[in-house]
Amino acid sequence: MPAIAVIVYRTLMACERFSVAMRNNIALPPELVPGMAYFMRGYFNDYFVEVMEDARIRDFRSADAEGASADGDNADIPEA
Repeated sequence: MPAIAVIVYRTLMACERFSVAMRNNIALPPELVPGMAYFMRGYFNDYFVEVMEDARIRDFRSADAEGASADGDNADIPEA
């Protein structure tokens, strides 16, 4: 299960980096709802957060063992 969690975590991180790149390189219209936050509810939320935190730590440790963090520098464990 930890391997699947790391795959899901890295997929979500790739999507996050892609959205940041898009936001930085493409002129988007102003926000439709400034300051809006999206919340998710479900019976699996607590477990999902626990698994993603474990995957974040495992991903950092595996990258640290290779000499750099997943972002390519020697920063501390990134915040979730």
